[in-house]
Amino acid sequence: MVQITSGDFSVISCREEAQPRTVVQRVAALRFLFVKTLKRHYMLEHIPFPKAVRRLPIVLSQEEVGRLIDSASNLLHRTMLMTLYSTGIRRANCAVCKSAISTANAS
Repeated sequence: MVQITSGDFSVISCREEAQPRTVVQRVAALRFLFVKTLKRHYMLEHIPFPKAVRRLPIVLSQEEVGRLIDSASNLLHRTMLMTLYSTGIRRANCAVCKSAISTANAS
C-alpha cells in the first residue's frame, strides 16, 4: 500500500512556481485518487491551496462608451445601450426588461 504524507502535498506547488489553476487541478486529481481509487478519507487540511489571482475588470473610457452608444443602428438599440451603461445591469436583464415593455405595450 502506498503511504502518502503531508510532505508529499507540498510538492504540488513548491516544485515549480505553478499557476493557481494548475495547483487546484492537481489537488482535484489527488482528491480523486484518495476518494475514488484508494477509498480513503481525503485530508483537506494538509493540502496547501493558493490564493486566487483577482484581476481588475476592463473599464471603457468615456470616449469609447460614447462611440459605442453612437454606433447603435436604431433608437431601440441606442436606448438599450444607454440603459445598460447608466444602470449597470447585465444584458440578459435588459432583454427581460425589453420583453416586459413589449408585453405591456401589447395589452
